[in-house]
Amino acid sequence: MEKLAENRLKEYNSDKLKYVKKRTLEEVKKFAKSKALVKYIKSQLQPAYRCIAQLEEVVPGQIEADICQVSTCFILYICCSSIRHSCLAHPSGFL
Repeated sequence: MEKLAENRLKEYNSDKLKYVKKRTLEEVKKFAKSKALVKYIKSQLQPAYRCIAQLEEVVPGQIEADICQVSTCFILYICCSSIRHSCLAHPSGFL
């Protein structure tokens, strides 16, 4: 163990940047294979999961409301067109 520490110290002193890059890469590889990474990713995704759940609850209602609004507007358009047509067809121009 002591020999390993001495070798690492020599390596560090010879090229500090290279040593830090190498050790960082080693630790990132270990972390990527660990269960801690899965736990970390899940914790970071929790806000996104909550947002998706909220959207799943709200969006269908909004779509339904939009459909009702469009239907109402269409019915009003048909009624107004019918009234307009009746007014134009009447000899005096109105009912």
